[in-house]
Amino acid sequence: MDDLHTRVEPLLQTIRGQWESTVRSVGHDAHPRLYLPYEFTVPCASDRFQELYYWDTYFTNLGLIRHDRVHLAQFNVQNMFYLVRRFGFVPNSNAVYHLNRSQPPYLSMMVREVYEKTEDRGWLRAAHEPLVEEYRFWMTHRVVDIGLNRYLHSATDHDLTEFYRETLVRRLGMEPADETTMREVGYHYIAEAESGHDFTPRFRGRCADHAAVDLNSNLYEYERNFARFARILDLDVTEWLDRAAERVARMRRYLWDPAVGGFNDYDFVRDEPTGIAHAASFWPLIYGIATENEARSTVRLLARLEGPHGVSTCTESDDAARYQWGYPNAWPPVQLMVCLGLARYGYQEQAKRVARRYLETVCDQYEETGHLWEKYDSVTGKPGGAEYEPARMLGWSAGVFVALAGYLMTVS
Repeated sequence: MDDLHTRVEPLLQTIRGQWESTVRSVGHDAHPRLYLPYEFTVPCASDRFQELYYWDTYFTNLGLIRHDRVHLAQFNVQNMFYLVRRFGFVPNSNAVYHLNRSQPPYLSMMVREVYEKTEDRGWLRAAHEPLVEEYRFWMTHRVVDIGLNRYLHSATDHDLTEFYRETLVRRLGMEPADETTMREVGYHYIAEAESGHDFTPRFRGRCADHAAVDLNSNLYEYERNFARFARILDLDVTEWLDRAAERVARMRRYLWDPAVGGFNDYDFVRDEPTGIAHAASFWPLIYGIATENEARSTVRLLARLEGPHGVSTCTESDDAARYQWGYPNAWPPVQLMVCLGLARYGYQEQAKRVARRYLETVCDQYEETGHLWEKYDSVTGKPGGAEYEPARMLGWSAGVFVALAGYLMTVS
């Protein structure tokens, strides 16, 4: 990494020494947080985000494992097993107000990461039941007629109206409305909160009506992971390979968007693609779903998404800057996943550029402010804005930093 190494290495050591500052415990249900049986890590050492968040934790665990904190990563995973056994799915977080939704599914990926480090077959065998139960949740409560999956929720009418009043008015500046409108609008925006992209222009305000490209890519990886685990545990793999193959066929039928030149979200209610280009189109590359031609076409999207300081979540549009998951914000998990997708198909120069820009931006801001931040502006390199003040964060910002530094060291 040449001169970048001299800036990255000290920050890696700083991160290594700060993981324990994010370790928490909850010994019993105490509003607003639910009991968890093991210690767990939270995104921020102080201030906001003091819960165990679902998809954030996958990226945090990448850093924990690479910094020899496998026990913390394993505790995070085992807490999620507990939540699955208690609720039938992994909630958005262990806050009581997050029990009406999940977040993008990464539990099987977390299990694989831990197992590859520990090689504990007994632990992997015990993981099988909660993993299958969580998968069943997505295939029962989040599947639509075209055989693909969407983000949704189990919010009550009261939840919907309160979400509108307390979140959409405050964060998105929506005008107060009548009860029917609040429920109709809130219905889609709580689904958007389950997507982790809360909030984004990519679903045109109608998230629940879309089969999401990142969600279906992740569930494909679940099916492939179940096949991998079955081989290790001497179980039958056929069902999982068949499910994965069927999903790819459906994704190619419904999610490939020639206008965008990549896999994209599909509006199954209006029977049309959204037509909005965004970084989630790289998720099929991460897991090897795309053909070589599809990958080549997807890579061209970089020209529309990449700025001098990172890959924006979506392309620029009239209202994109209104949303924190819109242009020009560059979120840490997006940088990692785009890099991995590019690298998997041999686009190493582009992958290295994405990795370097994230590392440089994080170093710049750490040297200027003394903090890592939850997101960065892909144009200015400053902490990203929109909706609320950016949070000082270890969590996935650090986990992605550790993972991308490791990637660059292996390919440079």
